[in-house]
Amino acid sequence: MKGKRFFPLALLLALALALAQDGKTLYGQYCAACHGAEAQGIPGAIPPLAGNPRAQDEAYVVKVVREGLSGPLEVNGVTYSGVMPPMPQVSEAEAQAIAQYLKGLSGAQAEAPAPAPQVQGDPALGRALYLGQKPLQNGGAPCQACHTVAGV
Repeated sequence: MKGKRFFPLALLLALALALAQDGKTLYGQYCAACHGAEAQGIPGAIPPLAGNPRAQDEAYVVKVVREGLSGPLEVNGVTYSGVMPPMPQVSEAEAQAIAQYLKGLSGAQAEAPAPAPQVQGDPALGRALYLGQKPLQNGGAPCQACHTVAGV
């Protein structure tokens, strides 16, 4: 009789663990390219999700993932003014799994990597990469898929 009583609890625990893993995988698929593998964001450009009080609100995260967001947004004292495009290809259940994954992140910052050496840029190559005329090495979408720049 005891085994029957604990089976639903074990099943629920296994389901919660599967959703958390699924949320991490989905985050990697849909979010990490901009927000970083550890959800740390890019200071001054893309808000962090780890340690972000808004990212703790599952309903808010689901809405932003599915509908997008634009305009000024303050996170931890820093104002971000970019645009996050809507992702209608992400189902409600997938967005919920991402939200649950984000809720579990602590926001602890990893040690910053050593600064990259300065190199001379190639404006023509940069423009081609931005516009998608030259594919990115990692096969990712061109910059303009998410970002807009006046005069390009």
